[in-house]
Amino acid sequence: LGWRPPDKIIMLVPDDKPVSNHCFLDYWRKYITVISDPKSIKTLSPMAQRLEDPIHWALTLNGQALFVSAANTLVQKQWDSEDRRPLLTTLSDSDYERGIQCLENLGVPQDSWFVCLHVREPGYKDQSLKTDSYRNADIETYLPAIKTVVAHGGWVIRLGNPTMKPLPQMDHVIDYAHSDVRSDWMDVFLGSQSRFIIGTASGPNPISIAFGVPMVLTNYLPWNLLHFSNKDLFLPRLFWSPKEKRHLTFTEILSSKVAAGIEQSSYDRLGVDILQNSPEEINDIVLEMILRLNGTVTYSSSDKQLQERFRSLTAACGTFLGRHDLTINCRIGKDFLRKYEALLDTAEDPEIGKSNLLDDYGERTVSPV
Repeated sequence: LGWRPPDKIIMLVPDDKPVSNHCFLDYWRKYITVISDPKSIKTLSPMAQRLEDPIHWALTLNGQALFVSAANTLVQKQWDSEDRRPLLTTLSDSDYERGIQCLENLGVPQDSWFVCLHVREPGYKDQSLKTDSYRNADIETYLPAIKTVVAHGGWVIRLGNPTMKPLPQMDHVIDYAHSDVRSDWMDVFLGSQSRFIIGTASGPNPISIAFGVPMVLTNYLPWNLLHFSNKDLFLPRLFWSPKEKRHLTFTEILSSKVAAGIEQSSYDRLGVDILQNSPEEINDIVLEMILRLNGTVTYSSSDKQLQERFRSLTAACGTFLGRHDLTINCRIGKDFLRKYEALLDTAEDPEIGKSNLLDDYGERTVSPV
Protein backbone atom coordinates (compact mmCIF):
# COMPACT_ATOMS: atom_id res chain seq x y z
CA LEU A 1 0.00 0.00 0.00
CA GLY A 2 3.03 2.29 0.25
CA TRP A 3 2.38 3.08 3.91
CA ARG A 4 5.84 1.94 5.04
CA PRO A 5 9.31 2.28 3.49
CA PRO A 6 10.08 -0.64 1.13
CA ASP A 7 12.50 -2.28 3.56
CA LYS A 8 13.76 -5.82 3.23
CA ILE A 9 12.05 -8.02 5.79
CA ILE A 10 14.26 -10.53 7.58
CA MET A 11 12.94 -13.24 9.89
CA LEU A 12 15.31 -15.02 12.27
CA VAL A 13 14.20 -18.63 12.83
CA PRO A 14 16.69 -20.65 14.92
CA ASP A 15 16.64 -24.36 14.16
CA ASP A 16 15.97 -25.16 17.82
CA LYS A 17 12.82 -23.01 17.96
CA PRO A 18 9.44 -24.56 17.09
CA VAL A 19 7.70 -23.47 13.90
CA SER A 20 3.94 -24.03 13.83
CA ASN A 21 3.89 -24.89 10.13
CA HIS A 22 7.04 -25.12 8.02
CA CYS A 23 5.09 -25.40 4.77
CA PHE A 24 3.18 -22.19 5.49
CA LEU A 25 6.43 -20.41 6.36
CA ASP A 26 7.91 -21.53 3.03
CA TYR A 27 5.06 -19.81 1.15
CA TRP A 28 6.07 -16.51 2.77
CA ARG A 29 9.62 -16.70 1.45
CA LYS A 30 8.51 -14.75 -1.63
CA TYR A 31 8.06 -11.73 0.68
CA ILE A 32 10.54 -12.28 3.51
CA THR A 33 14.07 -13.59 3.96
CA VAL A 34 14.15 -16.44 6.48
CA ILE A 35 17.50 -16.98 8.16
CA SER A 36 18.24 -20.09 10.24
CA ASP A 37 22.04 -20.19 10.07
CA PRO A 38 23.31 -19.95 13.69
CA LYS A 39 26.23 -17.64 12.86
CA SER A 40 24.04 -15.23 10.91
CA ILE A 41 21.43 -15.20 13.68
CA LYS A 42 24.13 -14.46 16.27
CA THR A 43 25.30 -11.51 14.17
CA LEU A 44 21.83 -10.12 13.43
CA SER A 45 20.11 -10.67 16.79
CA PRO A 46 21.58 -7.56 18.48
CA MET A 47 20.24 -5.44 15.62
CA ALA A 48 16.82 -7.11 15.82
CA GLN A 49 16.61 -6.22 19.50
CA ARG A 50 17.05 -2.52 18.64
CA LEU A 51 14.27 -2.39 16.05
CA GLU A 52 12.01 0.65 16.17
CA ASP A 53 8.78 -1.39 16.05
CA PRO A 54 8.00 -4.40 18.27
CA ILE A 55 5.89 -5.77 15.40
CA HIS A 56 3.94 -8.21 17.58
CA TRP A 57 2.52 -5.17 19.43
CA ALA A 58 2.83 -2.07 17.26
CA LEU A 59 3.29 -1.03 13.63
CA THR A 60 4.23 2.31 12.14
CA LEU A 61 1.99 3.35 9.24
CA ASN A 62 2.50 6.66 7.46
CA GLY A 63 4.78 7.74 10.29
CA GLN A 64 2.29 6.99 13.07
CA ALA A 65 2.82 4.18 15.58
CA LEU A 66 -0.37 2.17 16.06
CA PHE A 67 -1.46 -0.76 18.17
CA VAL A 68 -1.22 -3.79 15.89
CA SER A 69 -4.99 -4.43 15.83
CA ALA A 70 -5.72 -0.86 14.72
CA ALA A 71 -2.96 -1.10 12.11
CA ASN A 72 -4.27 -4.42 10.80
CA THR A 73 -7.79 -3.02 10.58
CA LEU A 74 -6.69 0.06 8.64
CA VAL A 75 -4.62 -2.03 6.25
CA GLN A 76 -7.37 -4.58 5.64
CA LYS A 77 -9.97 -1.85 5.11
CA GLN A 78 -7.81 -0.20 2.46
CA TRP A 79 -6.95 -3.59 0.92
CA ASP A 80 -10.66 -4.42 0.62
CA SER A 81 -11.55 -0.99 -0.79
CA GLU A 82 -9.00 -1.47 -3.60
CA ASP A 83 -10.22 -5.03 -4.20
CA ARG A 84 -6.67 -6.34 -4.00
CA ARG A 85 -5.88 -10.03 -4.34
CA PRO A 86 -4.66 -11.97 -1.29
CA LEU A 87 -0.92 -12.04 -0.73
CA LEU A 88 -0.82 -15.80 -1.27
CA THR A 89 -2.91 -16.69 -4.31
CA THR A 90 -2.01 -20.21 -5.39
CA LEU A 91 -0.48 -23.38 -4.06
CA SER A 92 2.52 -24.98 -5.73
CA ASP A 93 1.58 -27.62 -8.30
CA SER A 94 3.01 -30.37 -6.12
CA ASP A 95 1.13 -29.29 -2.98
CA TYR A 96 -2.12 -28.95 -4.93
CA GLU A 97 -1.85 -32.32 -6.68
CA ARG A 98 -0.97 -34.29 -3.56
CA GLY A 99 -3.69 -32.46 -1.64
CA ILE A 100 -6.31 -33.48 -4.21
CA GLN A 101 -5.04 -37.05 -4.07
CA CYS A 102 -5.20 -37.04 -0.28
CA LEU A 103 -8.83 -35.83 -0.39
CA GLU A 104 -9.72 -38.61 -2.78
CA ASN A 105 -8.10 -41.14 -0.45
CA LEU A 106 -10.25 -39.76 2.35
CA GLY A 107 -13.35 -40.29 0.21
CA VAL A 108 -13.98 -36.72 -0.95
CA PRO A 109 -14.80 -36.59 -4.71
CA GLN A 110 -12.85 -34.09 -6.84
CA ASP A 111 -15.94 -32.11 -7.81
CA SER A 112 -17.05 -31.60 -4.17
CA TRP A 113 -16.70 -28.44 -2.14
CA PHE A 114 -15.72 -28.57 1.49
CA VAL A 115 -15.62 -26.43 4.61
CA CYS A 116 -12.90 -26.63 7.23
CA LEU A 117 -13.88 -26.61 10.88
CA HIS A 118 -11.51 -25.82 13.74
CA VAL A 119 -12.76 -25.53 17.32
CA ARG A 120 -10.05 -24.99 19.90
CA GLU A 121 -10.10 -27.40 22.84
CA PRO A 122 -8.14 -27.61 26.13
CA GLY A 123 -5.71 -30.32 25.03
CA TYR A 124 -3.59 -28.11 22.75
CA LYS A 125 -1.70 -26.48 25.63
CA ASP A 126 -0.96 -27.21 29.27
CA GLN A 127 -4.37 -26.41 30.70
CA SER A 128 -3.05 -26.26 34.24
CA LEU A 129 -2.02 -22.73 33.23
CA LYS A 130 -5.51 -21.79 31.96
CA THR A 131 -4.09 -18.58 30.50
CA ASP A 132 -6.28 -18.61 27.42
CA SER A 133 -9.08 -21.06 28.22
CA TYR A 134 -11.57 -18.37 27.10
CA ARG A 135 -10.63 -19.38 23.54
CA ASN A 136 -11.86 -22.97 23.95
CA ALA A 137 -15.30 -24.16 22.86
CA ASP A 138 -17.39 -27.33 22.79
CA ILE A 139 -17.28 -29.18 19.46
CA GLU A 140 -20.74 -30.66 20.10
CA THR A 141 -22.30 -27.20 19.80
CA TYR A 142 -21.15 -27.21 16.15
CA LEU A 143 -22.97 -30.41 15.13
CA PRO A 144 -26.10 -28.62 13.79
CA ALA A 145 -23.87 -26.37 11.64
CA ILE A 146 -22.02 -29.42 10.32
CA LYS A 147 -25.34 -30.96 9.30
CA THR A 148 -26.34 -27.71 7.59
CA VAL A 149 -23.18 -27.69 5.44
CA VAL A 150 -23.78 -31.32 4.44
CA ALA A 151 -27.46 -30.62 3.71
CA HIS A 152 -26.34 -27.92 1.24
CA GLY A 153 -24.06 -30.32 -0.63
CA GLY A 154 -20.75 -29.73 1.09
CA TRP A 155 -18.26 -31.78 3.05
CA VAL A 156 -16.87 -30.83 6.46
CA ILE A 157 -13.22 -31.45 7.35
CA ARG A 158 -12.47 -31.00 11.03
CA LEU A 159 -8.95 -29.67 11.63
CA GLY A 160 -6.89 -29.99 14.79
CA ASN A 161 -4.87 -32.59 16.67
CA PRO A 162 -5.49 -35.99 18.27
CA THR A 163 -6.05 -34.50 21.75
CA MET A 164 -9.45 -33.28 20.56
CA LYS A 165 -12.72 -35.03 21.30
CA PRO A 166 -13.51 -37.28 18.31
CA LEU A 167 -16.50 -36.40 16.15
CA PRO A 168 -19.32 -38.92 15.83
CA GLN A 169 -19.52 -40.79 12.53
CA MET A 170 -21.38 -38.58 10.05
CA ASP A 171 -21.85 -38.72 6.30
CA HIS A 172 -19.61 -36.33 4.34
CA VAL A 173 -17.61 -35.44 7.48
CA ILE A 174 -13.87 -36.15 7.81
CA ASP A 175 -12.31 -36.02 11.29
CA TYR A 176 -8.91 -35.05 9.89
CA ALA A 177 -7.69 -34.20 13.42
CA HIS A 178 -7.71 -37.94 14.16
CA SER A 179 -6.47 -39.17 10.78
CA ASP A 180 -3.02 -40.46 9.90
CA VAL A 181 -2.68 -38.02 6.99
CA ARG A 182 -2.21 -34.92 9.15
CA SER A 183 0.75 -32.86 7.94
CA ASP A 184 1.83 -29.25 7.68
CA TRP A 185 1.39 -29.20 3.89
CA MET A 186 -2.09 -30.76 4.09
CA ASP A 187 -3.08 -28.16 6.69
CA VAL A 188 -2.10 -25.47 4.19
CA PHE A 189 -3.91 -27.23 1.35
CA LEU A 190 -7.13 -27.52 3.33
CA GLY A 191 -6.99 -23.98 4.71
CA SER A 192 -6.34 -22.50 1.27
CA GLN A 193 -8.83 -24.59 -0.74
CA SER A 194 -11.78 -24.59 1.65
CA ARG A 195 -14.90 -22.77 0.50
CA PHE A 196 -14.86 -21.09 3.88
CA ILE A 197 -13.56 -21.72 7.39
CA ILE A 198 -15.59 -22.20 10.55
CA GLY A 199 -13.22 -21.29 13.35
CA THR A 200 -12.59 -19.77 16.74
CA ALA A 201 -9.93 -17.33 18.00
CA SER A 202 -7.17 -19.79 17.24
CA GLY A 203 -5.84 -22.37 14.84
CA PRO A 204 -5.54 -22.08 11.07
CA ASN A 205 -7.04 -18.61 10.66
CA PRO A 206 -3.77 -17.07 9.32
CA ILE A 207 -3.71 -19.57 6.44
CA SER A 208 -7.22 -18.59 5.39
CA ILE A 209 -6.47 -14.88 5.75
CA ALA A 210 -3.32 -15.14 3.62
CA PHE A 211 -5.12 -17.05 0.84
CA GLY A 212 -8.27 -14.91 0.98
CA VAL A 213 -10.63 -17.68 2.14
CA PRO A 214 -13.78 -16.34 3.88
CA MET A 215 -14.09 -17.09 7.58
CA VAL A 216 -16.94 -17.64 10.02
CA LEU A 217 -15.39 -16.80 13.37
CA THR A 218 -17.38 -18.11 16.32
CA ASN A 219 -17.03 -17.85 20.11
CA TYR A 220 -14.69 -14.97 19.38
CA LEU A 221 -12.69 -13.05 21.97
CA PRO A 222 -11.30 -10.48 22.50
CA TRP A 223 -13.63 -8.02 20.82
CA ASN A 224 -10.91 -5.46 20.00
CA LEU A 225 -8.97 -7.86 17.74
CA LEU A 226 -11.61 -8.08 15.00
CA HIS A 227 -9.41 -6.84 12.16
CA PHE A 228 -10.61 -9.24 9.48
CA SER A 229 -11.92 -8.61 5.97
CA ASN A 230 -15.33 -7.48 4.74
CA LYS A 231 -16.13 -10.98 3.46
CA ASP A 232 -15.89 -12.53 6.94
CA LEU A 233 -18.62 -13.13 9.51
CA PHE A 234 -18.23 -13.43 13.26
CA LEU A 235 -20.00 -14.19 16.53
CA PRO A 236 -18.47 -12.64 19.64
CA ARG A 237 -18.85 -14.14 23.07
CA LEU A 238 -21.14 -12.19 25.37
CA PHE A 239 -20.59 -11.48 29.05
CA TRP A 240 -22.87 -12.01 32.02
CA SER A 241 -22.67 -9.91 35.16
CA PRO A 242 -23.34 -12.10 38.23
CA LYS A 243 -23.48 -8.87 40.25
CA GLU A 244 -26.41 -7.38 38.30
CA LYS A 245 -27.72 -10.65 36.85
CA ARG A 246 -27.77 -9.43 33.25
CA HIS A 247 -25.76 -9.31 30.04
CA LEU A 248 -23.27 -6.51 29.55
CA THR A 249 -24.39 -4.24 26.74
CA PHE A 250 -22.29 -3.85 23.61
CA THR A 251 -21.26 -0.34 24.70
CA GLU A 252 -20.17 -1.57 28.12
CA ILE A 253 -18.01 -4.19 26.45
CA LEU A 254 -16.58 -2.14 23.61
CA SER A 255 -15.68 0.91 25.70
CA SER A 256 -13.98 -0.87 28.60
CA LYS A 257 -11.16 -3.29 29.34
CA VAL A 258 -13.57 -6.18 28.87
CA ALA A 259 -13.00 -5.79 25.12
CA ALA A 260 -9.25 -6.28 25.40
CA GLY A 261 -8.65 -9.26 27.68
CA ILE A 262 -5.99 -11.60 26.30
CA GLU A 263 -5.74 -13.90 29.32
CA GLN A 264 -8.41 -15.78 31.24
CA SER A 265 -7.18 -14.13 34.45
CA SER A 266 -8.16 -10.72 32.99
CA TYR A 267 -11.79 -11.75 32.75
CA ASP A 268 -11.66 -13.44 36.15
CA ARG A 269 -10.42 -10.23 37.78
CA LEU A 270 -13.19 -8.26 36.09
CA GLY A 271 -15.77 -10.58 37.61
CA VAL A 272 -17.65 -11.46 34.43
CA ASP A 273 -18.86 -14.80 33.13
CA ILE A 274 -17.94 -15.60 29.52
CA LEU A 275 -20.81 -17.13 27.55
CA GLN A 276 -20.40 -19.56 24.67
CA ASN A 277 -22.34 -19.21 21.44
CA SER A 278 -25.31 -21.55 21.32
CA PRO A 279 -25.66 -24.31 18.71
CA GLU A 280 -28.50 -22.32 17.13
CA GLU A 281 -26.40 -19.16 16.88
CA ILE A 282 -23.51 -21.06 15.28
CA ASN A 283 -25.83 -22.80 12.83
CA ASP A 284 -27.49 -19.51 11.87
CA ILE A 285 -24.22 -17.78 10.98
CA VAL A 286 -22.90 -20.79 9.03
CA LEU A 287 -26.12 -20.80 7.01
CA GLU A 288 -25.71 -17.05 6.45
CA MET A 289 -22.25 -17.63 4.98
CA ILE A 290 -23.49 -20.43 2.72
CA LEU A 291 -26.26 -18.17 1.39
CA ARG A 292 -23.82 -15.24 0.98
CA LEU A 293 -21.48 -17.34 -1.13
CA ASN A 294 -24.44 -18.68 -3.12
CA GLY A 295 -25.62 -15.11 -3.72
CA THR A 296 -29.01 -15.83 -2.15
CA VAL A 297 -28.72 -14.20 1.28
CA THR A 298 -31.39 -11.63 2.08
CA TYR A 299 -30.79 -8.68 4.40
CA SER A 300 -33.83 -6.68 5.43
CA SER A 301 -33.71 -2.93 5.96
CA SER A 302 -33.76 -3.68 9.69
CA ASP A 303 -30.74 -5.99 9.31
CA LYS A 304 -28.83 -3.25 7.51
CA GLN A 305 -29.70 -0.72 10.20
CA LEU A 306 -28.59 -3.06 12.99
CA GLN A 307 -25.32 -3.78 11.21
CA GLU A 308 -24.63 -0.09 10.75
CA ARG A 309 -25.46 0.61 14.39
CA PHE A 310 -22.90 -1.98 15.44
CA ARG A 311 -20.26 -0.62 13.05
CA SER A 312 -20.81 2.91 14.34
CA LEU A 313 -20.53 1.69 17.90
CA THR A 314 -17.10 0.17 17.26
CA ALA A 315 -15.88 3.62 16.22
CA ALA A 316 -17.74 5.59 18.91
CA CYS A 317 -16.34 3.39 21.66
CA GLY A 318 -12.80 3.46 20.31
CA THR A 319 -12.77 -0.32 20.04
CA PHE A 320 -9.40 -0.37 18.28
CA LEU A 321 -7.56 1.18 21.23
CA GLY A 322 -8.94 4.67 21.00
CA ARG A 323 -9.43 4.95 17.22
CA HIS A 324 -12.73 6.80 17.04
CA ASP A 325 -12.42 7.05 13.24
CA LEU A 326 -12.15 3.31 12.69
CA THR A 327 -15.09 0.93 12.22
CA ILE A 328 -15.00 -2.82 12.07
CA ASN A 329 -14.51 -4.49 8.66
CA CYS A 330 -16.28 -7.82 9.05
CA ARG A 331 -19.97 -8.44 9.65
CA ILE A 332 -21.49 -9.66 12.89
CA GLY A 333 -24.06 -12.41 12.32
CA LYS A 334 -27.44 -10.99 11.31
CA ASP A 335 -29.50 -13.41 13.41
CA PHE A 336 -27.23 -12.77 16.40
CA LEU A 337 -27.86 -9.02 16.08
CA ARG A 338 -31.60 -9.57 15.84
CA LYS A 339 -31.53 -11.76 18.95
CA TYR A 340 -29.50 -9.30 21.02
CA GLU A 341 -30.79 -6.00 19.64
CA ALA A 342 -31.62 -4.91 23.19
CA LEU A 343 -27.88 -4.96 24.00
CA LEU A 344 -27.06 -2.73 21.03
CA ASP A 345 -27.40 0.57 22.86
CA THR A 346 -26.66 3.56 20.65
CA ALA A 347 -25.94 6.55 22.89
CA GLU A 348 -24.01 9.12 20.87
CA ASP A 349 -21.62 9.53 23.78
CA PRO A 350 -20.60 6.06 25.03
CA GLU A 351 -20.20 7.58 28.52
CA ILE A 352 -23.96 8.18 28.66
CA GLY A 353 -26.35 5.58 29.96
CA LYS A 354 -23.82 3.25 31.56
CA SER A 355 -24.42 1.54 34.87
CA ASN A 356 -21.82 1.44 37.61
CA LEU A 357 -20.59 -1.84 36.10
CA LEU A 358 -17.77 0.03 34.37
CA ASP A 359 -16.45 1.08 37.76
CA ASP A 360 -15.74 -2.60 38.26
CA TYR A 361 -14.59 -3.35 34.72
CA GLY A 362 -11.99 -0.62 34.55
CA GLU A 363 -11.23 2.50 32.56
CA ARG A 364 -12.08 3.05 28.94
CA THR A 365 -9.71 1.65 26.38
CA VAL A 366 -6.42 3.52 26.07
CA SER A 367 -5.28 5.82 23.29
CA PRO A 368 -3.15 4.56 20.38
CA VAL A 369 0.50 3.78 21.06
